[in-house]
Amino acid sequence: MSLKTLIGQLITPKAPAQLCIPDESHISIAGIDFSRLAEQGYKLAIFDIDGTLTPFHSYHPAAVAYQTIEAARENGLDVCGLSNTSHSTESGHRISILEQLLGIRIFEASPRKPHPDALNAVYVFYDTITPHETVIVGDRLLTDILLAKRVRAYAIKVEPLPDNEEPLGNSIARLYETIIYGQA
Repeated sequence: MSLKTLIGQLITPKAPAQLCIPDESHISIAGIDFSRLAEQGYKLAIFDIDGTLTPFHSYHPAAVAYQTIEAARENGLDVCGLSNTSHSTESGHRISILEQLLGIRIFEASPRKPHPDALNAVYVFYDTITPHETVIVGDRLLTDILLAKRVRAYAIKVEPLPDNEEPLGNSIARLYETIIYGQA
């Protein structure tokens, strides 16, 4: 019996597999074609922060983050961030700095992703945009992609940024995603 089969029998995934399959995948956020997405009617791009726009808990966005945000805007999409990081802690200070550096509003996912209500503040702010007009971009299947699928937004999975030194719990979650869903 393979390790994948054994773990699959021991651990029942919380989310059905079809809810964790992205609509498209890229090695980097730079590979996203915002021109095509705009032509398809998408109006809002929501980016995960840690691992997608910045290395985990970093105060320094990746260079590709600035270019990607600009590409989305040039194609007419509004852009914001969504983070499970609490804005009321020291990490909240980091989020404020990232908002200034990236020039985007970053919303706190409360309740945390993948709960659909994590997007409430986003859709209050962007009150004329619906989930069907939204692209959610992230590096995690069980948070970002599952959230997108649960609200019927367009889900784009990207690989985590290089030099993304994340906590052990996140690394274990990625291993779980790989074993159960066949991708990290």
